[in-house]
This record gives sequence, structure tokens and C-alpha cells, in this order.
Amino acid sequence: MNTMNGSVKVGVRLCSCYTPESEIEMLSPSAHKQRIEELAQRCAETGRPMTLQRLAVMESLLSRNDHPTADEVHSSVIVEKPNLSRATVYRSLETLVDLGCIAKVDHSGVAVRFDARTDRHHHLICDRCGAIEDLDLVGSQTASMPSTDSVRSRSDFQMRDYSVTIHGTCASCQPSSS
Repeated sequence: MNTMNGSVKVGVRLCSCYTPESEIEMLSPSAHKQRIEELAQRCAETGRPMTLQRLAVMESLLSRNDHPTADEVHSSVIVEKPNLSRATVYRSLETLVDLGCIAKVDHSGVAVRFDARTDRHHHLICDRCGAIEDLDLVGSQTASMPSTDSVRSRSDFQMRDYSVTIHGTCASCQPSSS
């Protein structure tokens, strides 16, 4: 399995920036630098400037262990950049999504969140608190999906991507058994 830092636990990918609070690991300096270089390259390729605001938002997402809302990103960014407006953070997030540097996590019934991981992965969503955790299904655990061609032949639908969302109750929201 290809992981950013090689941490794996019971089929759940513990990506370097998306581990449980008790096991937070930061991106390695080289991986962090690579993601920032990818942002700069994509900005250059599309003729967009690499602004300090975009950089601050990307840095915030790379350092988090959750899937923050735009407001949560704004709250973390203004610690270092107090003059950064909420509107600028929202625009920066949308630009980063357009550039393919981050992903928008938009599940029904849950506020739109943002994810620095852009590889195919799945999500566990808590129905009580709305927390979202990354889940990688590997080997025999992978979801069986029809091929792009079989989807198109059945419905003339052009499949772009797929993901699995599992709803339930996170450990924090489960009643304690005492």
C-alpha cells in the first residue's frame, strides 16, 4: 500500500496529517515541501499567481488532522495572518480545489469540508458530530466497482471517480461502557 509515511492500522490509512488526535504525525519536511512545490507548479501552469494567501491556506490544510470547514481554515489561518478575510480564505480554497491541490468533501447532511489528500480514499462520517475520518480500503477490502465501460454501456453515464462513505458513530460520540 502506498502511504505518505507508511503508517497503517487495520485497513485505515493513517495519513501523516490525518491521524487521530492521540497519534498526530506531521508531514515529513520533504513531503510538505513537495506539496507546496506542486501548488506553485499548478499556479504557474494555469497562469495564476502563487499568493501568500493561497500558500497560508494550503499550509493550514497540510498541518491539520481533520477535514476542516472553510470557517475552521479561516480560524486557523488568522492566527498567523490576522488581516486575512474570510472571503479570501473561501476564494483560496475554491482556487486550490480548481487547481487539484485539495479536494472538496461534500457529503449530504454534512457541512462542506476540505481535504489535503487528493488520492482516491474513502470516508467514515459520524452521524452525531459530523467528524470525517479517512479510510483506505486495501486488498480484499476494496469496494467492487463496475468498470467505466460497463457503467457507460448501461446508462450512457461517464464515470469520473467514485468513493465509499460509511456513516456511523465515532468513538468520541459512542456511549461509554462503564
